[in-house]
Amino acid sequence: MAESEVERPRGRSDFVDDDPRTIFIGGKRLDRVLEEKGFGWVLRMRSLMESLDYSLLTCRYSRLGRKPYHPRTVLSLILFGALTRHFSLRDLEELSAVHVGAWWLCGGNEIDHSTIGKFIVLHQEALSDEFFVALTARILKELGIKSGVTGIDGTVMEAASSRFSALRAEAVSALAAEAKERAAAEPGDAEAQRKAAEAAAREKVLEERQAQRESQRKDASTVSVVATEPEAVVQPRKDGAQRPGYKVSAMAHEEGFVVGQHCDPSSETAAVPALIDQHRTIFDGEVPPTMLGDTAYFCVSTLRETTEQGIDFLCPAGQTFECSGAWEKKPGHELFPKTAFEYDEERNVYRCPAGEILDRVGKGRERNLEYRRYGTVRCAGCALRAQCTRGKHGRRIKRYEGEEYKEGMRQVLANPRARRMYRKRMC
Repeated sequence: MAESEVERPRGRSDFVDDDPRTIFIGGKRLDRVLEEKGFGWVLRMRSLMESLDYSLLTCRYSRLGRKPYHPRTVLSLILFGALTRHFSLRDLEELSAVHVGAWWLCGGNEIDHSTIGKFIVLHQEALSDEFFVALTARILKELGIKSGVTGIDGTVMEAASSRFSALRAEAVSALAAEAKERAAAEPGDAEAQRKAAEAAAREKVLEERQAQRESQRKDASTVSVVATEPEAVVQPRKDGAQRPGYKVSAMAHEEGFVVGQHCDPSSETAAVPALIDQHRTIFDGEVPPTMLGDTAYFCVSTLRETTEQGIDFLCPAGQTFECSGAWEKKPGHELFPKTAFEYDEERNVYRCPAGEILDRVGKGRERNLEYRRYGTVRCAGCALRAQCTRGKHGRRIKRYEGEEYKEGMRQVLANPRARRMYRKRMC
């Protein structure tokens, strides 16, 4: 038989019935109860989940044996659990039994924690970021939303493990333990021994991946981690308390949709390329035409990245102090900030507030960036010295590679139109 005539495996087509329209509470159909109780969004969620293509998941099921739950049913429960802050396998099992919103999504079926665990292990490759990016892309396309102004922001999230990663790890461990117990109880059962070996292999792969991620962390001399969650980095929260955590970042469209998300152990700026790539995937290859970021993104790497990709990026150096017509960080002293010194690119010199020229006097490397140092011998008799420097040898200015990007951004934000555009980020 020719290859074109070979029937490709279609997987399962019959699943456990999860139609919720036969469920009544006190004489009222469940959907009406949900609307009255403010859970109308659950009805819309089910409609959306029903519209998705699950062929990538259904093809993994054998057409023999008893009916399994449809992938939509279990996935809806997992997503509903995330939205209602229920994250463990047993929490999800309980949710399916007691919450009316879960009843509508699961058709009144109580889904056992082991079933959820097996589902996650079976589909862990398919249930990746790509699935959720594709879901976002579909929603925006159906709503007719085009690429537009976006805002990016990040914050410190105290460590509690990535929710789906935690579920996956829990599922792998639980299935491995179950397979080992059965193999020990039935030493002569070849099938039980095979499944135990496969479960042990999956558990080993998970451990190896966790060890690999740990080895890719930053140098241990500069980053503190915790043994219970090795991917987390000890760092200050917004309130200043030192806790193990992550830097989580999001990109939001002006219409209110999140179109990018990324988690890095310790850097908000490291998330920028990933956020742009997710936007490009969602909007058919388009980068955001305008992107707005706060002072945390005012660095050479982000400014260079957005410039090279042709993105109109607006990002102030600070918010609480104004100098030379641009938003600047408020200095911790009363001395002239670096921005008070004007750089002459043609002559490769700086001009200080007193009008003196600072020539190049050396070079160095700091924070993995090369810099040139500028200074002058005329500081000793300057009338503005007390406002400028306390250094024995006068004021010194360091010019890092890529600093022209920062100067360009300051010039852009001196324009009132750019400032008006930037204020859109607030909403």
